Amino acid sequence: MKPMLTPKDIMEIFGVSKNTAYKMVRQKGFPSIKVGNRYVVRESSLEKWIETNEGREFILLERKI
Repeated sequence: MKPMLTPKDIMEIFGVSKNTAYKMVRQKGFPSIKVGNRYVVRESSLEKWIETNEGREFILLERKI
């Protein structure tokens, strides 16, 4: 099994802020899994998501609590 990535890894991969990385992993359609109060992303799922969405704009929606 490939390793799991954290929001910190997402932050480094995409060159975004910590806040944006957390918005990404909470976004519907992003391949994250919530385990307890943590979000993780399987590396292979992220690679597939990138290939599938290459050339598309990913718009982050604000969540209202």
